[in-house]
Amino acid sequence: MNREEKMIVTLTGCSHGLTHGYLLIFPAVLLLLKEEFSMGYLGLGVIGNIMNFSYGMGALPGGLIYNRLGPRKLYLLCFLGSSLTCVLVSYSSNLILFIAGLALLGILGSVYHPLVNSLITSKVKRYGIALGIHGAAGNLGVAVAPIIAGLIASR
Repeated sequence: MNREEKMIVTLTGCSHGLTHGYLLIFPAVLLLLKEEFSMGYLGLGVIGNIMNFSYGMGALPGGLIYNRLGPRKLYLLCFLGSSLTCVLVSYSSNLILFIAGLALLGILGSVYHPLVNSLITSKVKRYGIALGIHGAAGNLGVAVAPIIAGLIASR
């Protein structure tokens, strides 16, 4: 792989870990949220499903959005938007803002897979290896994010 391809693989791998990490923060702090909002598990489950539903359904138009905006603009929208939305969610003062923030986080993250799969397969010659590294980095985010979220929330 040349330098540009290595940068793409590194950047998308780190991003993959973050994308899945964002989705696993909510379940990691579920018990704390139960107390904070005085809710039952059913209500919290519905909120979590709103985020996951928006993440899944937003991937459908993700390819069209990619074709319209291109990889750079969409990547910035996805990750700057997700970062700002995480801040919004962390400072949400009521349940409506919290739910809206999680739904927005799902929507912004939903374009990730169409964006990156297209980017890797079109810009990296050995895309099989790149996709393998990318997948492993996503799994690392799945493993580490709940632990970090739990540690932060417990303090």
